[in-house]
Amino acid sequence: MAVKKQHSLSNLVKFVSFLSFSGNGSSLISSLIDAHKHALVSREQLLLVRLYKRTISKNHLVTSVIAHSIQYSRLGRPHKGSNSYHKVPNQYNGASGDVRVLGDKSAYGTALNLVNSPKFLSTVSSTLGLPIYFIHTYRNPYDVTAHMRKFYTKYSMDETVNRITHRYSIIDRALSLVNGHAPILSINFNHFVSDPEHTLTQVLNFISLSPYSNYLKDCSSIVKPALLHEASDVSWTDNQLSKISNLCSSLPYLSCFKN
Repeated sequence: MAVKKQHSLSNLVKFVSFLSFSGNGSSLISSLIDAHKHALVSREQLLLVRLYKRTISKNHLVTSVIAHSIQYSRLGRPHKGSNSYHKVPNQYNGASGDVRVLGDKSAYGTALNLVNSPKFLSTVSSTLGLPIYFIHTYRNPYDVTAHMRKFYTKYSMDETVNRITHRYSIIDRALSLVNGHAPILSINFNHFVSDPEHTLTQVLNFISLSPYSNYLKDCSSIVKPALLHEASDVSWTDNQLSKISNLCSSLPYLSCFKN
């Protein structure tokens, strides 16, 4: 792993946030960005929410991203939902020196606050003093539903389908609120898994970073296509399948998954 001991923040230009929820690939995408030599991305720290609520300052947010990225990477960046690790071999993983992009992967919590607090985006943008770039990740809802059912076992399949439908509605409302006020990049996670280098290059272009020798190859090495398809891992009723089909019909970006 490449290591730089000191973190220079003089070239910091962007903050990257996510709009999604469990099972849609944002954890993996955020880890691949964090592996870049000019980026640091923490995970599930709700930093923009805490900044909005004034429980942390801008300086505290920055140091929190750095500290959490380093610590999480030391643990191998474990991901319970896929029983895998998202640390990229031979890359920086929290050890970036010349930091240009900071971020935090608190995707659903950020979306909820965007929907529930009309001034959220303008407040955090002005307080942070950096442009916020949003990455929206989505995946086949049938697989996402199965993922959620397996991961959150306390909920029945009917409850899981209802929770999924509600969460997609929250994300869609958040996207509408951000649209026109901050840049958004939507990523079809199924396409990403099929061609990770192509999609990751789009991500880097979006946040004004460039690939360098072996970065794309190393990132692609931890993308496991076998983990993508989960719909057949659970039992479905016709009513449950119909609800997910209706969900796909209601959101344009999910229409390609309609059965």
